[in-house]
Amino acid sequence: MSTTLQYTCKLVDKGHAIVAHCPELDVYSQGYTPEEARRNLREAVNLFLEEAQRMGTLERILRDAGYSLIAAEPRRPRSRSAYSERLELDMAAVA
Repeated sequence: MSTTLQYTCKLVDKGHAIVAHCPELDVYSQGYTPEEARRNLREAVNLFLEEAQRMGTLERILRDAGYSLIAAEPRRPRSRSAYSERLELDMAAVA
């Protein structure tokens, strides 16, 4: 089963690069432009969650990050950030 996971993407311009941070999962990435930083963060979050799923820790990580699974859909914790990403994730191992 594939579902959508929504997460926050905070961008910080460090001058030489744009740093992207997903505070819910504490995952970082970077790029030379905001678009590249968001794309790289999306890939980093995806790889992080795929590895957590492979290790059998995905449900605990999502719960510890404040997500709740309602009808097998992860619900994002409330955030004040204006920007968020959507990520397709296979939730079969969590359901």
